[in-house]
Amino acid sequence: MSAVCRIIHRLILAICLTAITASASVTAHGADTNSPENAGLKKTYGPLVKIKTFSPEAVYLLTSLHPAKTVHDMIKEFQIEPYDDYLDRARAVRKKHLPAD
Repeated sequence: MSAVCRIIHRLILAICLTAITASASVTAHGADTNSPENAGLKKTYGPLVKIKTFSPEAVYLLTSLHPAKTVHDMIKEFQIEPYDDYLDRARAVRKKHLPAD
């Protein structure tokens, strides 16, 4: 994939994530640390939760199809790290390991 295509792909993904995360039933998350939580979530709620992963960005969307549980209830129950927190953590680690300007 060319550099221009990768940039366009990331812009489209960012726009989609922004639009989707405004929904009460769908949220975006970073995939690097949430795998064990996702396994528990899937085991507990089965077909009432959908997990859609986007690669190579390592971002995924959670969708609650449960009639009484919102995706935010599930996130709290399984202590899943929200995408914005994931980005903040990643930026802090990056800043710690890069030389100062």
